[in-house]
Amino acid sequence: MIQAHLRQHAPSLHEYLDTFIQAQGMTNTELTPDAKQILATIRAEIQQCFIEQVFETDELTEFASKVKCTDSTLMVRSSGEEDSVELANLGRNESIAAVEPDPKNISAAIGKVGASYFSEKSLAQRLLSRRSDITKPDFIPVLLQRMVVEPIHGFADDEAIISSDVMYTSDGFTRWINNDW
Repeated sequence: MIQAHLRQHAPSLHEYLDTFIQAQGMTNTELTPDAKQILATIRAEIQQCFIEQVFETDELTEFASKVKCTDSTLMVRSSGEEDSVELANLGRNESIAAVEPDPKNISAAIGKVGASYFSEKSLAQRLLSRRSDITKPDFIPVLLQRMVVEPIHGFADDEAIISSDVMYTSDGFTRWINNDW
């Protein structure tokens, strides 16, 4: 759905991607200077697309409505092939915390996360794997999760704040849990 949104609302993006592929050429050890410049344009184009043309689906609207009822916010993050046996790219793409569950904020966060797949940090790491083809940039998965956090109001200092981790559960939500369990 993200690719369809981009094709519909950012048709020039395809041309930028072609230009990026040409600028990168067969160089598979580091990003070329021309490729880096084009990547900045690609990131800006993706972010602008999701700000100007709000990304909405029935499923997303329903999910946001449920999250809003719980007085929670969302975590919008990258997902997919970023951490595997062949490629360790964990943390190279954006994760946006505490996103208010309304269409404009969600769409803008999706744009930032989608754009991060074209960051120098992400692509440089993918180049190091030598198994990742950075000239195939059509895969831009984004994951939305309800944030569940400990309240921190009333704590006198940072040491009193409970440390947290991320745990995945079968209901598809991210749970922030106490380290001491």
